[in-house]
Amino acid sequence: MLTKKVLWGFRALVKTAGHGIATTAVIALLVGATHSYAEELTPVSSSLGSQGFETIGQEGGVTVYKDPDAEFVRVAAEATMQVSPAVLLAALLDYEGQKGIVKTMSHSQVMSRGPNRLVVYQRLDLPVIDDRDYTLNVTWGQEGSNYWVRFEVAPRDPRPEVDGVVRVPYHSGSWQLQSTQGGKATWVRLQTSMDLAGWLPKWLAKSAAADEIPKVFTDLCTLLARDRGEGAPCL
Repeated sequence: MLTKKVLWGFRALVKTAGHGIATTAVIALLVGATHSYAEELTPVSSSLGSQGFETIGQEGGVTVYKDPDAEFVRVAAEATMQVSPAVLLAALLDYEGQKGIVKTMSHSQVMSRGPNRLVVYQRLDLPVIDDRDYTLNVTWGQEGSNYWVRFEVAPRDPRPEVDGVVRVPYHSGSWQLQSTQGGKATWVRLQTSMDLAGWLPKWLAKSAAADEIPKVFTDLCTLLARDRGEGAPCL
């Protein structure tokens, strides 16, 4: 039987993995599966339902989705945030500024920068289970007043593996930011999947991931409030 301590530790892992905050996402612990990974970006002109997602609930203005048939965890969310797309994009790309927001993130370091490109190393300091780490390739772009961010684990991680830390083999996702309310607000779509390797049953991974997704958005609001010196709700 899984103890309450283990369940709490796993939920902390899911909440953290849903971040980077642009890493965002959220998350499976599976054993030895062979995956057929999907590109985690559905055009805003298409519904998430067309990509196998089902609506499973709404909390605090955030609509949460999951793919019940995926062999690993795939989750998504949509919400309208009361901030402009450009300001929201800056917060999503503030990887090094996220350490004070995501409590279990022990390292979040930008390794290199280029035009619309970042390489980011992150390590998660987790209770109960082994720490995880990964290096992400992050890209972003703009189409008119709208933006997108895409992130994916680097196929050849240049950093040596650390004893006692599990290297994440797969993490892919996207944020899409669509201007609304005359540019004063942003319709947001987060879509992500992840394989953290290790153990714990898939049903638990799916349940915890879906439960934690709204907190990704509220933590993003906390980051925005800190950077802008504002306390007004952003959802």
